[in-house]
Amino acid sequence: MSNDLISVIIPVYNSASYIESRITSLINQTYPNIEFIFIDDCSTDNTFELLKGIKQAYPNKDIKIFENQQNLGPAKTRNNGLELSSGKFVYFADADDIADISLLEKAHKALVEEQSDVVFFAYQLVKKDQTINIPIPSDILSAASKSSIDYLKQQSLRVCFTPWSKVVRKEFLTINNIQFPDIRFGEDLCWTMDIMLHATKISFINEYLYEYVVTEGSLSSGKYAIQMFDYFNILKDTFNKFDCPEYLQKELVIHIIDTYERYVGIIDIDKQKELAQAFFALPEIQNIEQDILKCSMLKKYPFYKLIPKGTFKVRTQLKERYLWFKKIKSILATKSLLL
Repeated sequence: MSNDLISVIIPVYNSASYIESRITSLINQTYPNIEFIFIDDCSTDNTFELLKGIKQAYPNKDIKIFENQQNLGPAKTRNNGLELSSGKFVYFADADDIADISLLEKAHKALVEEQSDVVFFAYQLVKKDQTINIPIPSDILSAASKSSIDYLKQQSLRVCFTPWSKVVRKEFLTINNIQFPDIRFGEDLCWTMDIMLHATKISFINEYLYEYVVTEGSLSSGKYAIQMFDYFNILKDTFNKFDCPEYLQKELVIHIIDTYERYVGIIDIDKQKELAQAFFALPEIQNIEQDILKCSMLKKYPFYKLIPKGTFKVRTQLKERYLWFKKIKSILATKSLLL
């Protein structure tokens, strides 16, 4: 098998407390031909000095170190890393996680043998003393084995959207001008949806090849939660561009509801009010609220279960209305409390 060059791009910011211990899993990959591109995003600790030490400690590895002149955030930093890269394939890793040493070897094999644009793999979520396995859903694996690309595109919002969950063919990214949007929340989801909707061949490896270690103080803590509406609008435009089915567009609304629920309770009260005001101003959310008011009978009871299963269309419509209510019921309380 050819030893195509793989570019591993790692944005780093204030990573001094863990980068030396966790980066070894990337440096010691079993795949032989890798360039490592570290970009320090104006760290205020001694991360950059530690990167110099890592480069010196591995003289036989192709390690390149860059430093942003101003703090750009992960999206722009990754885009810059892509421009600096020379590999046939690209992998965006995080400095605070742990990769299986065979990750790139197995990913490269799948990409070459299956002639894929991108390969996804399963991972483990590590939080304090708990490790949770996150496999590839069985129906997605089945669709991939049958080359059912249309089905995979319809399930785009169900795949893992973090950059580290996939290895991508660089030419594919370049030809389709796929970059991370310049936002600090949800940029990885927008990037992944672009990949899913442009791809002609998608592969999956149902092996746990990465440990996502939850780190306190990360962007996921809610600091930039208000930008969820930026990525929501970006994705709406993307779905319209690709003429995505109504099903996928509804999944996007469910996703933004889930995201709102996840973050509204972990930010301070002023940001909660700002987030709630923007959320309940969304036309999609207002439509759901009005739909619930019109269907008061469906507020508390799953009446769709009384409809014979043979009457599929009517039953499905009633079930959908009921589930919409169930989905938004838990967040309506935040509206009365915050607005």
